Amino acid sequence: ENDFQNDLNLKKCIEGTNYYSVTLFYPNKKKHTYYSDDKNLISKWVDKLNECLKVEKVEEKYKFIKVIGSGKFSKVYLANEIETQRPVAIKLVEKNEITAESLEFIKVETDILSICQHPNVVKLYDIFDYVDEIFIVMEYCSGKELFEYAQPPIIRIPKLTAKLITMESMIY
Repeated sequence: ENDFQNDLNLKKCIEGTNYYSVTLFYPNKKKHTYYSDDKNLISKWVDKLNECLKVEKVEEKYKFIKVIGSGKFSKVYLANEIETQRPVAIKLVEKNEITAESLEFIKVETDILSICQHPNVVKLYDIFDYVDEIFIVMEYCSGKELFEYAQPPIIRIPKLTAKLITMESMIY
């Protein structure tokens, strides 16, 4: 709670100013967030941390094939995991093109996907969160987009049947 309160106070102090942050999460569930007004400095911190932790880069683990979709604040790519050749969908979110509220929505989405294990829910495989972009690696589902499946079916009936139904509804 104290960390949360400190974050709130800091956000109030820097409102209206461009500050960048990096948050370190520790095994004991504690976290520390570091802020800077220098985006390049934050990038250097993240690069050094990733280097020390031997964190893979998205392009080292996945081979991008083609764009398969786009949404409100992202593009989705078909890619293959280099080691296994397993097809995956990678959602690329450009952080500088979205609002803080949208970024928070994406973080909630990935949090939900990370704990949700069900055969009818897309699996989350990996997240690469960089200073300027987020890559969300998910199970690839071929076929139509979800909204296409959600459309009500179009029922076609012969004109004579339609006329009879219309006449019957007018009588009653």
